[in-house]
Amino acid sequence: MGQDYLLDIGYRGSKGTDLPLSYNPNQPPAGTGNAGRLYQNFGNITYYADDGNSSFNSLTAKLEKRFSHGLSFLAAYTYGKSIDEGGGTASGSDASGGVQNSFNRFAGQRGLSDFDVRNRLVLSPVWSLPFGLSGKTVVDKLIGGWQFSGIFQVQSGRPFTPNESGNISLTAQNSDRPNFVGGCDPTAAPQTVNAWFNTSCFTLPTSGTFGNAGRNILTAPGLVTADLAISRVISFREKIRLQFRGEAFNIANHPNFQQPNATQNSPSFGRITATSADNRELQLALKLIF
Repeated sequence: MGQDYLLDIGYRGSKGTDLPLSYNPNQPPAGTGNAGRLYQNFGNITYYADDGNSSFNSLTAKLEKRFSHGLSFLAAYTYGKSIDEGGGTASGSDASGGVQNSFNRFAGQRGLSDFDVRNRLVLSPVWSLPFGLSGKTVVDKLIGGWQFSGIFQVQSGRPFTPNESGNISLTAQNSDRPNFVGGCDPTAAPQTVNAWFNTSCFTLPTSGTFGNAGRNILTAPGLVTADLAISRVISFREKIRLQFRGEAFNIANHPNFQQPNATQNSPSFGRITATSADNRELQLALKLIF
């Protein structure tokens, strides 16, 4: 596009088959407790089977301005969607790796991948300031040679699964989910730290039964960061240079919130109680190059 601009638009996708998924072959049927285990001398068992599937489709766009007139930048955007039946690993006390019912382990499992990010935009400009370019006067030498650069990122949040605390299904594996109220919109909420999603869409299942809520049907808050840097190289002699660099990470001190409480039978269900540890950080550096 013209002399200095390059636009790249493309499609990227992938298909996965025979992926490892874990489940618990020693899970007791719902409502039976430990007495219903197939192998009475054992607790939960993690078993891996290579029968998972995944798919990923995305639109990618990149606009690049090559360096000219003191300015260059790169803007990259991705719109994508990744779907699978699970992450393939067990976590915490959940020996099934997220599978609620190992007797019907694909029920409610196919959904967004744990790492799915629907939208992502990254801007990275570099600007050499147009001051003191001649370098002849004292003022030119003081104000010339400065360069600004930065990275600006915006992306959607990742999905997560609502759950229940305690052994609601009486299967002793801590992977129970709530019931989902049909026709209810989980996103019909102010999306504040006190009410990120519509909690009325979920109810507690009857003891000894499984909830019908699917995997990764909720989405956590997204990410917004802006990092800036200013630098200058001062030449004293042909082989001696002094580089100054000042950097600001998350310069706006924008809070990026963590996932809200996903436990339906918790008093703080749907609330966000923490931010990620990325507060504004400043640093200065001097480097002598010889």
